[in-house]
Amino acid sequence: MEYNLYINGASVPTATHMDIFNPATGELLGKCPVAGRAELDAAVAAAAAAFKSWSKVSNEDRKAACHAIGKVLEDNAEELAKLLTQEQGKPLNGVGSRFELGGCQAWTHFTADLELPVEVIQDNEEGRVELHRKPIGVVGSITPWNWPLMIAIWHVIPAIRTGNTVVIKPSPFTPLSSLRMIELISGILPKGVLNVITGRDDLGQMMSEHEDIHKIVFTNNGNAQLFGLFQFGRPHCIPCK
Repeated sequence: MEYNLYINGASVPTATHMDIFNPATGELLGKCPVAGRAELDAAVAAAAAAFKSWSKVSNEDRKAACHAIGKVLEDNAEELAKLLTQEQGKPLNGVGSRFELGGCQAWTHFTADLELPVEVIQDNEEGRVELHRKPIGVVGSITPWNWPLMIAIWHVIPAIRTGNTVVIKPSPFTPLSSLRMIELISGILPKGVLNVITGRDDLGQMMSEHEDIHKIVFTNNGNAQLFGLFQFGRPHCIPCK
């Protein structure tokens, strides 16, 4: 099966693909699209355009969208778990692919209900200072091979929950399940809010250097999360009264 990228709400083919094999059988599982600078630019441009409206969507509507994503993950958990096992080799049961999909659902619903209330830093006779967190723009997500779907959820859901848009690049070792998951959950969101591109290691460097990606979140080996769960916002202080 030949897979495509998913950019701006549409399936996007590429000229080049790389073969992904089932590690248990050695059989060809699928052909992963190899994106380059042009596809990255298209995905970032789509996310930047979508940010203009998504950043203004109400808190309640973004919360509802994230809960709807959790429902899509629940409805398609078995398909995604089987595809993940086929491309990665972890078992379906135990602490395997079905467990990972359960984690995806749980983290999505949990994050949907988190809030970022205004933080009052100072309120006295000298003045009042409030901390408001605002969405910052396009977030680039680079995920590893070992827990590819759950870590993708850890990256993506906090970003879109707080009004940002996302371009995600899965590991070249486990890209197919991520491509399918993002395609499914993107249907809940406006076009361009969530985009997925795949490719080789050089694509990650292109993302980290891209001037229109305003924040990068990545996991090196899955043992350390190099971001704060809800730090996808730019602090904004209200001047003293």
